[in-house]
Amino acid sequence: MKAIFFNTFAIFTFFSLSLFSCSKNDDNNNPPASENTFFCKLDGTAYNPPNATGLISTITNTLVITGSTGSNSQKIQIFLPNDIAVGTYTQFNDYTANEFIQMYYSPPNSNDADDDGFAASGELVITQHDVNNKKIKGTFHFVTDPSINGNNVWNITEGNFNITYKNL
Repeated sequence: MKAIFFNTFAIFTFFSLSLFSCSKNDDNNNPPASENTFFCKLDGTAYNPPNATGLISTITNTLVITGSTGSNSQKIQIFLPNDIAVGTYTQFNDYTANEFIQMYYSPPNSNDADDDGFAASGELVITQHDVNNKKIKGTFHFVTDPSINGNNVWNITEGNFNITYKNL
């Protein structure tokens, strides 16, 4: 029963935050003025999205870091506890873990779960986290599980972010 609640809760949180993770500037292709950075390589190709954001859901106290390309976007999202400590994390999608962490990739124009993927393995390193000033910095890499209805596996490498986040 606990697993069903957490699965439902995580899915609700994911889709709720996905709706709010892009800026109003997405539709006119003007990136928002920001000092936030997000970069990685996706299957060996540089992915440097114009939108790098961080939001805390006050409902779940989850920090979501997003690198996205805009409307109907390609995006990578990292879900963390809002008070995550500096350190190295390798356990993902484990609802029984003390620190629930999830990393996710969605290709451009993805309308269903055929192409999307959640991290099956990898590493997230939080190098700095200033909770009072809402700034977080880190590195990451991960390989996704095959998608729900497809066979796509994504390899995300050389990831890094430097984000000042907001409350949602």
